[in-house]
Amino acid sequence: MANSNGWGDGAANNNIGWGKGANNTINWGKSHSLSNAGLTNIVGSTQSVGTAPFVITNPTLSSTYMCASYENSVTINNMVWGGSPIPIITYKWLQVHPYGTDFNDIDIGQYTNTLYLDFAYAESQIYCIITATNSAGVSEVYTPQVYAYDCS
Repeated sequence: MANSNGWGDGAANNNIGWGKGANNTINWGKSHSLSNAGLTNIVGSTQSVGTAPFVITNPTLSSTYMCASYENSVTINNMVWGGSPIPIITYKWLQVHPYGTDFNDIDIGQYTNTLYLDFAYAESQIYCIITATNSAGVSEVYTPQVYAYDCS
């Protein structure tokens, strides 16, 4: 028997989609035409929009061995990210704790793709954590280490 209000088990004319009808146009029941659009818009299930950030081209550094002086800098080059929507990129440069006295690396307070060297970094390793963030996720990449030697 056809159930035009859609609350029962109507076989053909389930117009508002609450039952198990074959013509379940708004997709609440067990219709053969059940769609993701119906589930998302009416039932309220969520679906991830976009693609989490991912690395297309790994970072390269302009140098990995430099004199720790104010006139020198190291730049991250050629890094390409994918993901949708386009990810926001952040940088955090860290110094490997000198003399191995601690396991925590030191945030040196530089947050761009260029590291400006300082005498304070002499005889230490420095690297950058690059983070890409969008509405679909977060991804991190670590650069190779830069050795800042004492040139004083």
